[in-house]
Amino acid sequence: MKKLKQNPFWVGIAVAAVALVAIFFWQVFHLFGDEKKLRASNTVLVGKLQTESVPGDKDIEAYNDYRTQVVEAYGKITDHYLSSDKRLERWFDGMADKPSRGEFTVRYSDEIAKLELALTGEKKTEVGVPDESGDEKDKKPNKGGFNWDRPSVDDWNKIGTPGSEDEEKTLKELQKRFWARQRVANVVLTGGAKVTRIQDFRFFRRLHEKLQTADPPLVGKALHYAVPTPSESGNRGFGEFELPNSLGRTMTFGFTLELPYSEVPKVLTEILNPGSEQGATERLLVNVVGSHVTIREQNLPMAEITYTQGQAKEKKDKEDAARKDLKPRDVVLSVVCQIIDFDTTKVKSFK
Repeated sequence: MKKLKQNPFWVGIAVAAVALVAIFFWQVFHLFGDEKKLRASNTVLVGKLQTESVPGDKDIEAYNDYRTQVVEAYGKITDHYLSSDKRLERWFDGMADKPSRGEFTVRYSDEIAKLELALTGEKKTEVGVPDESGDEKDKKPNKGGFNWDRPSVDDWNKIGTPGSEDEEKTLKELQKRFWARQRVANVVLTGGAKVTRIQDFRFFRRLHEKLQTADPPLVGKALHYAVPTPSESGNRGFGEFELPNSLGRTMTFGFTLELPYSEVPKVLTEILNPGSEQGATERLLVNVVGSHVTIREQNLPMAEITYTQGQAKEKKDKEDAARKDLKPRDVVLSVVCQIIDFDTTKVKSFK
C-alpha cells in the first residue's frame, strides 16, 4: 500500500489502461463482425455490377430521345387544338377584338334574327314548339327553340360593371355559345338535312354563376338528355370536364329535333364533320356524348273504308285517300354534345 501511495502516476496509468480495454470491448470489438458482413455485401454488389446493366451514357441518350419524341407529340396535339380553337374564339366577322357590350348585343340580335329567318323561311324548319296556352286568337311566340341567352339589364348589373373582366368573359361566352347553336342550324342550312322542327337547345351550365339558368324545361315535353357527370367530383350535379394540365374545359349542350328517322345518321354526321367545312382547322372540336331517338306516333295497323258494293271507282278513291295517311312519321332526336374550349395560354413550350 505504501508503494502504491508513493507511485500515484503508475496507478493512474493502470486505471486508464483498464478503462481503455473496457471501452474497446464495449464500442469497437463487436464492429469486427459488422465489418465482415460489409465485406461480404461488397462482394455481392461488385458481382452484380459485373453481370447486370447499370445506367450509363447509352441510357441517358435513350431517355433524352424519348423526351424529344414526347415533346414533339405534345406539340402536334396542342397545335391541332390551337388551330381548331381559333374557330371558337373568333368574334363575328368584321367585329373588333373585345367589343363593347352595346356593340356586341346589337350584332348578336341581328345574327340571331338572320339565322332563324334562314331556317323558317328558305328551309321551312320550325324553331321552337307552339305555345298552346290561352286562346287561339292570342297566338304567342314558340317556346323552346334555341333558347338564346339574352341577359337583361338587371342581369348585366349582376354580372359586373361595363368594361369589367366579368362582362368581357360573359360576352366571349355568348359568342362561343352562338357558334355552337350555329353548328346545329348549319346541319339544315348547309348540311342539307331535312329537319321539321328544332324543338329545343340548351347549355347545361349557367351563362354566369350569378345568373339562373336561361333554359327552362319545355312544359309537357319529355327531353331525353343523357347529361354526363364527372365521377371524380363526388357530387350528383352536372359539371364540366377539365382538360389535363389546365389546358381548358368542355362546353356541354343538348338539342332536340323533330325529323324523319332516315335523316338521323345525316344529322349526327354533320354535327361531327360538317361537309361545308372541309379542313379540320375550320371546325369546332365537337364530340357527341350520347343520343336518343323517340317515336312520337306511328301508322294505324289497319285502315277501314266503307263503300257501296259494286262501285269500283268509289272503292279505289277511298283506298287512295287511306293510303295518303300511311306515311313515315317524324321521330324526336335528342343529342348531347361537348365542345373542347382550349386554353391557349396554358400550352407549355419546354424550352
